[in-house]
Amino acid sequence: YSLETQEKYCREFAKNNGYKVVGVYHDKGKSGTTLDRPALKDLLSKVQEDKSIGAVIVQETDRLARNTKDHLTIRALLQKAGVKLISVAQPMLDDSPEGRMIDTIIASVNQFQSDINSRKTKKGLQEKFNSGWWPGWAPLGYLNKTLGNKQKIIVPDPKRWHLIRTGLKMYLTGNYSADEIADILYEKGLRSKTGKRICNSIMINTLKNPFYAGIMRWNGQERKGKHKAMISLREHKRILEIMDAHNFHACRRRKHK
Repeated sequence: YSLETQEKYCREFAKNNGYKVVGVYHDKGKSGTTLDRPALKDLLSKVQEDKSIGAVIVQETDRLARNTKDHLTIRALLQKAGVKLISVAQPMLDDSPEGRMIDTIIASVNQFQSDINSRKTKKGLQEKFNSGWWPGWAPLGYLNKTLGNKQKIIVPDPKRWHLIRTGLKMYLTGNYSADEIADILYEKGLRSKTGKRICNSIMINTLKNPFYAGIMRWNGQERKGKHKAMISLREHKRILEIMDAHNFHACRRRKHK
């Protein structure tokens, strides 16, 4: 269910059961497998501060947590605050011994389903890596692209590819620091996703990344990728040698006031 649909059902339940809605808490795009969610934290803080809160209403309990330990923690915090947890689609989850037992069982099933999905995702990423394609977000200078058969591959970014390649070639001369290259590429039009100058740490990681030489390293594994390389493996090794000779990536710029 979408967030809008969940809110609709919860509001209808509140209206039909004499509850007044005083707050709606959305954690859009956040995983239910963690307690580190802004809206959830605000909700738990609200119920502890405002003694007029009588219940927290959710569409289903897996919208609140997909981890048994986290679910029981949230439930305990609500119970301590004297607040009911109401699941619109699961009316059997009341405060009776039977209801609490079923609630715990459902929480365990939610975690099991989450674990199964996680395993499938990891397997899919591993298969993608084994086939020669990067299983994550494309590094600077490349883009993620979905083909007609829904296969996701990595292709050169027409706006950044040649600029990043220029930066790698500049560093190979041994005459430029990472910070200086970032400044020069910024003047040539290179921008981060937020439109800013590429910071020194990102530029250093870019220079050190074997991906630009056609090598993928992921999850403790290494293999040759099918993406288009910017430099040769020999050039990549030379960049690492230059970094080592230059005290890795120390910036010797002097700032004067």
